[in-house]
Amino acid sequence: MKKKLSVVLCTVLILSILVFSFSGCGDDKPAPGAAKVTLKVIGSWDDCSAIENVAVEFNKAYPDCTVVYENVQNYGSNAVKRLSDNTADIFFTSNIQSSDESSKYLPYALDLASRADLDLSDTFSGLIDNFKFREESGPATKLYAMAVGGEMRGMYVNKTLLESVGINSVPTNQEELLAACAALKTAGYTAFQGNPGEFSQLLMYPWICNLIANAGNVAAYEAVNNRTQAGLDLIDEPFELMYDIMENGYYDYYKQQESPKAYFKGSTSEDYVRHFFNINKDADNAYVKSDDVGEIAFMPQALSLKTLMEKYKEDYHSNIDYVFIPSPVSAQGGFAYLSPGSALAINKNSANVDWAVKFFNFIFKPENNVGFAEDFGSIPNTQDAMGYIESNYNIPAGQISHLGQTTFDYDFYNIMKKWLVNISKANNPKYMYGYDEGTKTAERLYEYSYYYDQLKAQYLPAAD
Repeated sequence: MKKKLSVVLCTVLILSILVFSFSGCGDDKPAPGAAKVTLKVIGSWDDCSAIENVAVEFNKAYPDCTVVYENVQNYGSNAVKRLSDNTADIFFTSNIQSSDESSKYLPYALDLASRADLDLSDTFSGLIDNFKFREESGPATKLYAMAVGGEMRGMYVNKTLLESVGINSVPTNQEELLAACAALKTAGYTAFQGNPGEFSQLLMYPWICNLIANAGNVAAYEAVNNRTQAGLDLIDEPFELMYDIMENGYYDYYKQQESPKAYFKGSTSEDYVRHFFNINKDADNAYVKSDDVGEIAFMPQALSLKTLMEKYKEDYHSNIDYVFIPSPVSAQGGFAYLSPGSALAINKNSANVDWAVKFFNFIFKPENNVGFAEDFGSIPNTQDAMGYIESNYNIPAGQISHLGQTTFDYDFYNIMKKWLVNISKANNPKYMYGYDEGTKTAERLYEYSYYYDQLKAQYLPAAD
């Protein structure tokens, strides 16, 4: 009798342990019968396949939670309304700081650093650190947004157009790039095209940043940070190349921005993609594909544009063959410069904050983030982000850097931008000696020393 009772008690004990184990203890899934939850993610795009695809996998792991993406028209103004109405749980944003327009999100954004249950241990610190909230005093400890991946600047190459003028391979270094530009010019094309306000930065920033980050000594960084002549000398070569591009007519500011048929008067991502695939308005004001060759050979842009590029290529049945590459501007080839891309933040007033944190934990696990980032057109936010670039874009480690390596005590990038944009205007008749209003021709460019003196005046501390 005692033996039978012992067996019964043991069986009850085992069943109790099993019930306890599967009821949710030690597991972050809710118990069966818990209320179903829908997490709403808002963004500015018509659709977001990256969110939609990862949402499917998340729902498999957490059947009681569904994640949906919703497009918000006029996102800049209406996103705040959705957050204040508490009809959005997660929202896309850029960095959130008090010093710019993103400050409007501060009343709604959850401090991610305050959540002990948020696991970011598998992410790349170089992307997180640059998103930390900059306090007026004291260390930066708060984090209101998390970069879903890294942004990378490079250029889109129209392989079909290159082949049409006898260039059968994509340039891999400066010599090949300039030879391709010359061949395109002979065939009647302007090799580089893009919005004048950002073209030169997109083309040259990765090289400039790598010259500093991978110089091999702390003194190089300090020379730039302290605004010395040695720092200026370190980064001079990219600007000289930019001047050569203008001098040879491989980029034309006037044609891009100011001529009646300017390609890049519009400045939206859709405008850029349409130009690249030669999609134009017809007599009925509808967009149609003009041909399957295009007129743009090299378009410096960001990797994140690739998702839209693929969509337009498919929607308009374009046969233009293209590739995104690090711009091969130096003798060694191209450079990669990793900076934070678009970010996600959590509405701290949401009733589903705990679920939103679970979604963040899911999306930032390497096995999930790599696929998400590729769908989103970004570099995965994983500890191996730099290695991912090296292997996927065939760039040696010595030609890869990230934003954290080139952050300075002054507005370095604005100074670089002003100088680069000025150089990109060099062959525009409005900015040249001998401008003739009738023929719109000019006698010559300003000498390179003119632009160098401009930079020197802005860069050296005396300019303050």
